[in-house]
Amino acid sequence: MPIQVIEITTRSNLHKFMELSRQIYKNDPFGFIPSMDNTLQDIFQNPFFRKRSKLFLALRNNQPIARVAAITNQGYLEETGLLGYFEAFEDTEATGKLFHTAINWLKDCKKNTVIGPVTFNTNQLIGVLTEGFSEEPYFMTPYNQPYYSLLLNNLGFNKAEDFYAYHWHQGIPFSEKITKVSLRAKRISGLKIRSINFNHLNREATTVCSILNQSMSDNWGYKPLSEIETYQILYGYKGYCEPDLMTVIEIDRQPAAICLAVPNINPLLRQYPRGLPLPLSQPLRKKMDTFRLAILGVVPRFRCRGLEALMILRTINTAIAKGYTGAELSLIHEKNTIMNKIISDTGCPKTKSFRLYQKDI
Repeated sequence: MPIQVIEITTRSNLHKFMELSRQIYKNDPFGFIPSMDNTLQDIFQNPFFRKRSKLFLALRNNQPIARVAAITNQGYLEETGLLGYFEAFEDTEATGKLFHTAINWLKDCKKNTVIGPVTFNTNQLIGVLTEGFSEEPYFMTPYNQPYYSLLLNNLGFNKAEDFYAYHWHQGIPFSEKITKVSLRAKRISGLKIRSINFNHLNREATTVCSILNQSMSDNWGYKPLSEIETYQILYGYKGYCEPDLMTVIEIDRQPAAICLAVPNINPLLRQYPRGLPLPLSQPLRKKMDTFRLAILGVVPRFRCRGLEALMILRTINTAIAKGYTGAELSLIHEKNTIMNKIISDTGCPKTKSFRLYQKDI
């Protein structure tokens, strides 16, 4: 059967690109919708995006089979191209022709390596799910059909990095060790622990940006944020997040640590597949009973003092008081031994693995 690969240049073809994911997951037990899909309409109209990225769709007998975005990052990963927004039926031939077209464009952009899936940069949605398909997907974490890894392996991609997810529920008691570490951290001289203040986003953006860029600088793939980008992230959170689940620690008035937990809005996206009505009303907020601990960072000079344990326990205790029943702590890099140990010490089991792939081109 003939296979055609087209570049997405019209709204009608963009609709086909987006509809493919709905077809792939139409019988999914979780009713999954890819987290980044409802950004595509806005991104497609952005001249900056269209200059540094291309969307491609593979068709078999004029029916969408596979899709991908080829992405370049100016001033970041200069020799590496990204493949994002990847979705496909189990069709190696069609996916291969799709990737061949996308990779040729990245070669023309002077890239010699490709990594993926990455949408839209390495601070956002990365990798494919390789273990934990029976677990509920959380917002802004990879979820896909089990055959995705096989597709990528068959097309010559190899492991680049692995990431883990841990699960918490109310039946998991805090370990004595983690409780003691947390109590000791509370006694640090000059320590102030507080919630994010969404009414002062400019000030908070400065603080959060400082903590993230210092604490994440050694993390694989971390792309430093500007204060404007941090403001945009926090502004987005304001529409659906609980400020009491977003913790900032200062020591002697210096930004020291941050823990950002976001409600799992995936169940709501099933009701509003074209995008949530933000800001969420209280009735909709009450429908969310799980959350994701998405960011946990400590400025290097304040590490090894128990701040991670303090923030995790504060977040979980606050969540319990608000009626949350479960959470996912993700995505933790496989080589982040300290963070993996801290989370394991809380008693939370590892439930998922994710893999980022790479290939020389």
